[in-house]
Amino acid sequence: MDKTQVRLYLGCGDDFRRNRINVDIRVPVHIPEGVEFIESDVRKLPWGNETVDEISATHVIEHFIDPDPILQEWKRVLKKNGRLLLACPDLDRLIQLYTSGHWKIDQFVHYVYGGRNYEFNCHYNGFNEDRMRRTLERNGFHEIAFRKTNSKVIKAFPLRVTCRKR
Repeated sequence: MDKTQVRLYLGCGDDFRRNRINVDIRVPVHIPEGVEFIESDVRKLPWGNETVDEISATHVIEHFIDPDPILQEWKRVLKKNGRLLLACPDLDRLIQLYTSGHWKIDQFVHYVYGGRNYEFNCHYNGFNEDRMRRTLERNGFHEIAFRKTNSKVIKAFPLRVTCRKR
């Protein structure tokens, strides 16, 4: 990847990426040396229009009541054909894990509603492939592709999607 590209990792928490600008509303207790971190609300990013090449947001979009304004903000800063990578709980998979007996109710509730151990760690929204596709298309994204995992690990349930700004 070109080092001149602006690549954001939104809602990073304590899970930093060295090759991206890590962004979170909460300032971590410790930021490792060599990691770029900016304190910001992902609903109002401090970048200008069409200045960002790529946005990654892992387990972020489900934390908002209405995903449309969030996606519009992210689209605002993305360059034309800029890439958006999302991961969030896959409601279809969560239901399957619970109804098949692999998960007890407490595990199911945790992943459906969030950890709820601090102010922003609550899920207000849920997605499966169909709902995510419709949400992204409605907000001006295309080339939507879902990535499947072949892992046999029970926790391998995230819905992973890559798309581009029109």
